[in-house]
Formats: sequence, C-alpha cells, structure tokens
Amino acid sequence: MLRSSSAVPRFRCTDTKGYEPLDVPAHVVGDGICDCCDGSDEAWNDRVQCSNECERMAEEARRADQERQAQLQMGYERFRSYCDIGTRQYEAEFAEMHETRTALERVATEVAELERRKAELSTQQEKERDQRKKDADTVWKQALALPQLNVEQKSTVLLTATIEASDTGMETLMGYLTTHFPSELTDSVDDVEVFSLAAEVSEILNPTDEVVVDPAGEATKAPPPSARTVDTVLAELRQALPLESAPDMDHMVIELLTDLKQFSRGAELSLGMRGETGHGLDFEALANPNSWTLDELAHVEEDLSERQRRQRELENNKQKLDTLEGTDFGLLKEYFVLNGKCFESHVSGFKYSICPFGDAKQDHTSLGKFTTWKDTNVMLFDNGAKCWNGPKRSLQVTFTCGAEDKILSVEEPETCVYAASFLSPAACGHNDERTQPTTTDHRQGPLA
Repeated sequence: MLRSSSAVPRFRCTDTKGYEPLDVPAHVVGDGICDCCDGSDEAWNDRVQCSNECERMAEEARRADQERQAQLQMGYERFRSYCDIGTRQYEAEFAEMHETRTALERVATEVAELERRKAELSTQQEKERDQRKKDADTVWKQALALPQLNVEQKSTVLLTATIEASDTGMETLMGYLTTHFPSELTDSVDDVEVFSLAAEVSEILNPTDEVVVDPAGEATKAPPPSARTVDTVLAELRQALPLESAPDMDHMVIELLTDLKQFSRGAELSLGMRGETGHGLDFEALANPNSWTLDELAHVEEDLSERQRRQRELENNKQKLDTLEGTDFGLLKEYFVLNGKCFESHVSGFKYSICPFGDAKQDHTSLGKFTTWKDTNVMLFDNGAKCWNGPKRSLQVTFTCGAEDKILSVEEPETCVYAASFLSPAACGHNDERTQPTTTDHRQGPLA
C-alpha cells in the first residue's frame, strides 16, 4: 500500500506486529531487498522469498527497550546518591576553602614579620662584619709586625706567601717590580731563573706521592724533586730579585700581600719567625670576617623559609579552591562526583581521555580544557592543540542518563571539532524524561 506525503512517497508494510518502522520509502519496493520485516514490500517479486521476521524483531526491540529502561531507572537511583555525595564533598571542600584563606592570611602576616626581622638582623650582621673586618685588618698588621723583622725575614715572608698564593702569584710579584722599581734593577732579573726557583720552592712545600717504574719494571716512589731545603732555594730567589732595594719595603710587602689575599698567611709566617706560637689568633675567622653570622638571623631565615614554603602551598590550594568555587557542578552538585576523575575509550584507533572539569585528549593531543557549560548537560572544552592550517581543537561532551560513568561515543563532525556522548548517573536529573520508565514501546528498526 502506497502512502503519499509532501516529501517522499512511503509504502506501508502489511503487518509488522508492532515493530517499527511501519512503512518504508516507496522507491525500495520491489528492489529485491526485504525492507519490511514481513517482506510485504517484495510480495509481488517472484524472484525474492522474504520470511516474516516481525515477531522476532519486535521481541528483540522490546527486550532492548526494557534493558534501557532498567538502566535509566538504575541511573536515576544512583543520581540521588551522586547528589548526596557531591553535596557533602563540595561542602567539605568549601569548608577547607575557608580554612585555607584564614590560614593564608595568618601565614602572610607571619612572613611579613619575619621578613622585617630578617632585614633588621641582616643590617646588624653587615655592620658587625664591617667592624670585624676593620678589627681583623688591625690585628693582621699587628701580627705581621714588619718593623720587628729584618730585611731578609720580610723578603722570606713575601716570597713564601706569594708562591703559596696561586699559580699566578709570582707573575703578580714580577708585575709589581716592573711597575714600581727602576728599570736598571728589573732589566737584570732573569725571569727563567726566578720562575724555576719559585717552582722548586713550591715542589718542596707540596711534595707528591708520584710512583715511577724503573727499567726492571719495579714501581717505586719517585725521589723528592729537590734535595735542597726551602731556606736554601729561598735564599737564591732573594738574590735573584731586587726586593731589598725597595724604597719602602714594608709598604711593598703589605700591598702585595693584600693584592694576593695572603695577608693572614704573611702574619702567620711573621709570628712564626718571631717565635710567637701562643698568640691565640683564629686565622680562619680573621681571614673570613664575612663568614661570621648572627645566630638569631640564621634561625629567622630558617623560620622564614618554612613559612614561605607553607605560604606557597596554601596559595596553590587557594587557586584550586577558587576555581572550584567558580565552577557549576549542577544544581544539586550531582556532577561534583566526576571532578578530578578521567575516563578513557578507544574509538577508531585513537585513545580518548575525558576529564570532566579538567582537560581532554586524543592520544597525546590536547582537545582543550573545560571552559563552561553550553547547556545543563553539555560541557565545552576549548583551546586545544592547533590543527595544521586550521583552528584549535575543541570538544563538546553531551551527558546522557546511564547507570555508570563512561564514554559512549566520540565523533569529529567538523575538522578538529569533536563531539562526545558520555553516560553518567549525574545526567539523570529529576526532570529528565529519560529517567522515567514508560509503558509504550520505543522500538527503532533499520530504516526510519
């Protein structure tokens, strides 16, 4: 039986026993394919034998519909639980939010006070260090006591401290002589001899445990680099240099020891030459006045570091809670249960991950972050990874009532624009008609 409409003529199937569709497009009649479940669209085609499948298909559709209704009913029951749990969790988070803000205000006050105290103590410490440096300079000069040394001793102090200073110590000394001494004195200096003698002194003062292998293959300790004493080599070095011709030898020694940062070593050598071993000086402390610290400042800095760490921790929590406060989790907080969770599904060879109120991905490619609700059950994710020669990826997630939380499907209706269907009890609201069991059949056949 043909039935006309303003659009496409339809053929009404004879007896579908309640299975839908009750009619099919007229152009499929007699095409050799059984479109009606009772085969009535091919009744006049002797070449095709269609069996009547209406009763079986109607029963399958009824069972599928009953299962769907059972799932909806279960989803509705779980919806109530989602509301209860979501409300409790949200209220707990809200209470934590208030506590965090209060704690942050308190910690901020503590940090400000500790910073103020640190500044005060730092100033006090710097003043004390400056004074200690001045005191150290006075002590060093007194300990150096150059007027109490003869010319030979002064030269020995200077040369020993210079050689011990660094690899460039002798270069500094030679540069000083060239700058401050008359050329007739420095031109006669044999640089090769001077540096050779200085190296010999250094080797004697710092012997190595080098091992050598003799012709027989025996490993033995290397002989000392020089059989001579330091005093002997230093005496030759003094003769090779015009140190004792300096117009003001004390000034030269002090200036060079200062440049070489060897003032403390020079004082130590001078004290030894004078036999003053019981001087009671703390050479390390005097040489490093900036290493001295106020005990209280150290404690304040430790407390400040701990308070600042706590402040950063609270600020991070506050940012998360502020975001929480500005997010719509549903009128009854039914969607709060999904917050912080992620769900995965493999579709067409891709692994999709959707984190409600978080982000979404296709494998490792970002599909965006949650921005807002487009409707009461439609989430929008924007600003994902940019497509080649296209827009940034985005995702629209439509939540439908179901007994469990899971991704139902993912499609790409437009280039880099994705659409997903997500089952969840959270979508089973009181006014959602999908949660209401029905007594009528909603069966859908292959052709609509």
